[in-house]
Parts: sequence; structure tokens; C-alpha cells
Amino acid sequence: IAKTFPQATIIEAQNGLEALESYKKETPDLIFMDVQMPIMDGLKASRKIRELEKATQDHVPIIALTAGAFQEEHDRCLEAGMDSFLTKPIEPKNLIESLKQFIK
Repeated sequence: IAKTFPQATIIEAQNGLEALESYKKETPDLIFMDVQMPIMDGLKASRKIRELEKATQDHVPIIALTAGAFQEEHDRCLEAGMDSFLTKPIEPKNLIESLKQFIK
């Protein structure tokens, strides 16, 4: 990522609640959201971010990260307000392509 986007700042969260709090403080350009996290999962955190965005009319792209490669998992992520979906293990090529899709 550093070679393709040298200006990127990465903020890490250990759970969905931390991700939500980081979103409120940092206003990121893009979020990679793990679906399976403790305390608050990525689906719930994404829904809460989308609720907060209603007041600001902003839209931060959220890319789901999950080991679940089934269509049902993909659909659940999109229904939660996520914009895209990467399965684990994450291939560097797919990661870079996702970043390029959302970051100009």
C-alpha cells in the first residue's frame, strides 16, 4: 500500500466499537472493515457509520474483509452499507485494485 499510496495514513481498530469511534474522530477517506470482530461486528459498525453519514451527507467507502466467500456473506455486507468486498486471505493485487477504485 505504501508504494501505491505513499500519503496514506492507516488507523487500526481492534473491534467494531473502536472502528466507529475512529470514524468519528478521523473522518477517513476509506475504511477496510473486518466483518468478524469482537464487541461490535463490522456489519453493525458499518450500519452505525451509515446512520451518522445521514446527518452530514458524506459517504466514506467501506470495503468488507471476510473469510466468508459465500454469496450470502457478500449480500449481508452490502445490506449493511458496505461498498465492496474482499475475501481473506487478501491478495495484494485485489487490495490495490479496491483501493484504486475508491481513492483518486
